[in-house]
Amino acid sequence: MNKTVTIVLLVLLSSFTQAMYMEKVDTSNSTVMKIIKEKKSETTLLKTRQNLDGSKIVTFDSSGYISLWDGTTGRSLDPIIARYIIDDKNDVLSIGFNNEGTKILVTTSIGIEEHEIVNFEVLKKINKRNNIPLDRKSVSSDGSMIVTLDSRGSISLWDGQTGAPLDLCMACYGHSFKEIPSVTFSKEETTIMISTSKTIEVLEIINPTALKNIRKHLPFGYAKKSQSSDGSKIVTLDYEGNISLWDGKTGYPLERNFTTHLNTQEILSLKFTDTGTHIIITTLEGVDNIAIEHYKDSSLDRDTNELPYCIQ
Repeated sequence: MNKTVTIVLLVLLSSFTQAMYMEKVDTSNSTVMKIIKEKKSETTLLKTRQNLDGSKIVTFDSSGYISLWDGTTGRSLDPIIARYIIDDKNDVLSIGFNNEGTKILVTTSIGIEEHEIVNFEVLKKINKRNNIPLDRKSVSSDGSMIVTLDSRGSISLWDGQTGAPLDLCMACYGHSFKEIPSVTFSKEETTIMISTSKTIEVLEIINPTALKNIRKHLPFGYAKKSQSSDGSKIVTLDYEGNISLWDGKTGYPLERNFTTHLNTQEILSLKFTDTGTHIIITTLEGVDNIAIEHYKDSSLDRDTNELPYCIQ
């Protein structure tokens, strides 16, 4: 009899303790949600979800923004994980986390989309440097690189550990950025895959050390660029229409302004052949094939600081 009473008391005590714990958790969640709602007072939270360990909360609001928050303090971790246009064609049905807690899962009427969670401290530095809201982002598998798409349509590459810029303008899509559902790394992580409403575009990841030096010679940047398969050469098209050749490791000039196209918008692509001996320039009018001849046993010219390459 006494044994039975003891067991009943233990069960009741366990249930009471669990109830107290759940009540405490619920109260904590309510407090955090109150903080989040105050920060999102201009919109209405349509959906919320907390991850398994309670450390993060994801929300979806009436403006279409998916946001990430600290689950214990309500601090904003990422104000724009993604943005969805709310309409009958693409309704957001649910939001949540994957089992590992590394991605945000958004279920729409079209399917399930995944959004990677980026290191918060690094993301803060990127946001400060970019100063424009980010609509899409992705992290390389080893965490060394982050690619972003901002609300002006610019694709940029960043150091995944420090947030330092590696390539501030890989491409610019302007207002059509809204038609880009994803920006990801390829499996080899040598290129960036841009999914648009019509096709998948590929952007090369070019040696950031070389690009840094190239930008010193091109203060207004470049409209297009490409690197040879062996990494030895880089070709650029600047906004004045000049096409130049650079050393792929150092970024030093090999041949400046060897040809000029007055209308840069007519140039669709700029790339090397597989052998790296020719530059292929695709325009609206056709394809130009320019041969590169390299003089053997040459050294850097002291006067021009350029290597003696010759564009045929």
